[in-house]
This record gives sequence, structure tokens and C-alpha cells, in this order.
Amino acid sequence: MLLQRKLAEQFIQEVFHDELTGANIAAYHTFPKPASFLQRLKTLLRNLLDSFVMGMNDNWRKGSWEGSPYRVLEPFEAEHAPVFFGRDKEICDVLDRLR
Repeated sequence: MLLQRKLAEQFIQEVFHDELTGANIAAYHTFPKPASFLQRLKTLLRNLLDSFVMGMNDNWRKGSWEGSPYRVLEPFEAEHAPVFFGRDKEICDVLDRLR
């Protein structure tokens, strides 16, 4: 655990710290209240989730299906999306809950 902390501190020093001024030069935000931090975090996570989901949808549309679509007891994976679709409302509901 101590080694991980030292490695994280070293990374922060190398990437985000200016040796000449001693100031943080990147990845630095101030928040006047905890609520403003929470709102910023929600916004960033929502944007990340949206970009991830949209990227997945783009990849699914480009794919093609080969072989039998019947999975029997096998789980459905991302590559099965071109065949198994039509649950847009349910997907939106899940995304709203995640947000």
C-alpha cells in the first residue's frame, strides 16, 4: 500500500507539478462547496457514460452477424447487438438510473 502511494505521488509530481514555481499546472480544480464538487463529478461521469455508450452503439451498428443468433443458455455480448436490438427505452431507463 505504501509503495502504491509513493508511485502515485511520483506520478503526480512528474505530470502535474511545475518544478520551477512549485505549483500544480494541470488536473487542478477548486470547489467552494462540497455540493459544487458533487455536481461537477455528476456532470463528468454523465458525459463519460454517454460517450462510452455512444461509442459502443457506433461499433454495434458497424458489425455484422454470422451463424445462428440463438444463444441457448449463453450470455448476450456486445457483438450480438446487430441481431438483438429494440430495447431503446429500457436502455435509456438503465442509463438514467446509472446517472
